[in-house]
Amino acid sequence: VATPPPLDVVDLLLSAAPDTVRWEDSFGWLPLHYACANGAVEDVLRILAEAHPESKTATDRRGRTPLHFALGNTKQPATPAAVVLLSSSGAAACADENGMLPLHYACAYGASEEALHILTDGNIDSITATDRKGRTPLHFALGNADRPASPAVVRLLLSQNREVVNAADKEGGQLPLHLLATRANTLNEGQKKERDNAEKCLMLYLGAEPKPTADFLTALQSLPEWL
Repeated sequence: VATPPPLDVVDLLLSAAPDTVRWEDSFGWLPLHYACANGAVEDVLRILAEAHPESKTATDRRGRTPLHFALGNTKQPATPAAVVLLSSSGAAACADENGMLPLHYACAYGASEEALHILTDGNIDSITATDRKGRTPLHFALGNADRPASPAVVRLLLSQNREVVNAADKEGGQLPLHLLATRANTLNEGQKKERDNAEKCLMLYLGAEPKPTADFLTALQSLPEWL
């Protein structure tokens, strides 16, 4: 398992061979991609970004920026300060090969509410942005409704645009509620905290007054009995 690179080592390497910060590997990864993937501290991210500012919006072979990698790191989630640094050159608006913005990653992998505030500030359209499968960030947030941060994340998304509750994807016309139901059905009686989080997310979703379509009613009926 890779470990976060120490600041003093990175600083020494940059001093000895400054051009290496621009070197891509066969996957199109720059050192900043690796640093984000391995949970490097903010100081390491900062010196890499300062040495090669363009790396903040550089994409790998799959269209992913370092910000995508930072938000996809579940073991060492990106701090708000890291998100500010990595998104400062417009990376928050960059979609990967699957059409996923960093906001999709944040909702899929469990970023903090603070991180989402940064990603959506000045980029409100990202709330309704869809990936290639037609999924919005809310789809991903409700697909992980059991996580501790999910209720706050769902509240934030809906405070920006309530209409997103009615967004159906291209995979069978699934609403965000379908994904919540799928996740909720995997939670057993011993997972009380997770069930509580899912219930809070459901209340927020229903509070946004989704349209009573046939798909909505089908999703509602697929919720487990405890909800």
